[in-house]
Amino acid sequence: METVEAIQNQSAGREENSLSAFNQAIELLLEFQETLDKTILVKAAHKLVDSLKFEKNHVEPYFLLAYIFFILDNGKLALKYLKVAELIEPNFPDIRRLKSVILGIIL
Repeated sequence: METVEAIQNQSAGREENSLSAFNQAIELLLEFQETLDKTILVKAAHKLVDSLKFEKNHVEPYFLLAYIFFILDNGKLALKYLKVAELIEPNFPDIRRLKSVILGIIL
């Protein structure tokens, strides 16, 4: 049986790994803003998925994945990620705004 301390350490490690991958994704998104190279978005998406492997209940990676897939012209997948983000945190700023932009383009 694991001790409480071991479980806390494991949880802290997962949070640290998630945050590290998320921060790497942010750096890539900043790079994309400068270059507009869409291959950088794909790399950022992979880092966000890595982040979610460690912590599934953070809204930001889902929202950013929605944004990335919207830019990559995959509105349907973007909406799926927005739906998950909305389930986690219904009042997260900008979810409704991005959703209306995506729906305006898809419809």
